[in-house]
Amino acid sequence: MVSGELKLIRQLGAGANIDLAGVAAGPSRRSGPALLEPARGSVLLYGDNDRGSLNSEFFLRLSPNRRLRLRGGVSHYVVGYRGSDANTRTRYLRFDTVPFLAVRWDL
Repeated sequence: MVSGELKLIRQLGAGANIDLAGVAAGPSRRSGPALLEPARGSVLLYGDNDRGSLNSEFFLRLSPNRRLRLRGGVSHYVVGYRGSDANTRTRYLRFDTVPFLAVRWDL
């Protein structure tokens, strides 16, 4: 993963992170004659060339004090599957972008 954050003003920052490589896990599923399974290895190759499952975030961070941090932004997910039936093997990528809110409180 690569991540970075910039301090915009005193209590406000902006940041991003992105997965570069990893391993995915999950069960196989059958859809009619086709067997669908998660692509095990994940690597960022950009767009439709990505392999496996990856995640990235873009966010704004507000820190009203030293113990509390609030983050809001969007997460972009790429979920990769491999499909096969008696005659063919195929690759399927699903792209989703969802908003998020996060609270961090250091005790």
